[in-house]
Amino acid sequence: MGTRQGSTRGFYLAALSQALDVPLAVLEDPMMRREFLTDVADTARAPVIVSDLLARVRT
Repeated sequence: MGTRQGSTRGFYLAALSQALDVPLAVLEDPMMRREFLTDVADTARAPVIVSDLLARVRT
């Protein structure tokens, strides 16, 4: 059972790596994966935060 889960996880990590154009090694290593996902989340949040700050400055 553990082998099947590992191969399934590997399949999805490989597909995600290709879709995001990120080296597979980044997604396979837990610490690198955590840092990468944190960076992606921060990048997605940045425009909202800037917009909120600008709205406060303008009022």
